[in-house]
Amino acid sequence: MFLFHIAFWTLSAVFAVQLYQIRQQQKDLYRREFLITKRLVDDNVDSEYSERKINQRLNALEKDIEIILNHIRHSSND
Repeated sequence: MFLFHIAFWTLSAVFAVQLYQIRQQQKDLYRREFLITKRLVDDNVDSEYSERKINQRLNALEKDIEIILNHIRHSSND
C-alpha cells in the first residue's frame, strides 16, 4: 500500500509539472500569435487581406491548441 501511495504521488507530481509546462507554452503561444496578428493589422491597410491573414493565424492557433489538448489527454491516460 505504501508503494502505491509513492507511485500515485509521483505520477501526480509529474502530471502537474507537465500541465504547468503546457500552460506556459500556451501562454507564450497566445502572446506570440497576438503580437504577430497585431503586426499584420498594423502593417496592412487592406482590410480584406488583413482579415484573411488574421483568420489564417487563428486557424493555426486552433490547430496548436488541439495538439496541446491531445497531449494532455494522452498524458492523463498514461
